[in-house]
Amino acid sequence: MKPITLCLLIVLSISASAQMSAPQKLDAGKSIGKVTNFGTFVGELRYVPGNGDTLYTLMYRNYAYTEITDIQHLLFHGNAQVLDTLYATLRTVFLPENKGNKDYILHFNLGDDAVMVTPFKSMGTSAVMIQKGNGYALFTEKQLDKLFGKR
Repeated sequence: MKPITLCLLIVLSISASAQMSAPQKLDAGKSIGKVTNFGTFVGELRYVPGNGDTLYTLMYRNYAYTEITDIQHLLFHGNAQVLDTLYATLRTVFLPENKGNKDYILHFNLGDDAVMVTPFKSMGTSAVMIQKGNGYALFTEKQLDKLFGKR
């Protein structure tokens, strides 16, 4: 019985080590812009160049939660024109006619996600609210510019 147990342990240890491999290093890409508020992460826009288009990742703090830090993301493919169009679309929230308009709502798909963009105002500060599912991000005009590398 002991030789069988010993053989079984040897076989299991060999198969367990054969299944293990070194982890692959993922390309985190390059940062376009990162926004913090008094040292707290607010959002970051990153990209990884590809063979025909670029993979963009918009990571943001989910403000739906106040007790925990929940980082959400939006992934989408495109070129610089797609990124510029997204930036211009988000900036429309800060136009004088839209800034205080609670009825101004934009719906569009970004990658595989349905996104809703609305103006947000709190204590005299205007921001763009980007909603995906039950989470949302908030960026002021200056933060949005920094996120997209315009400042």
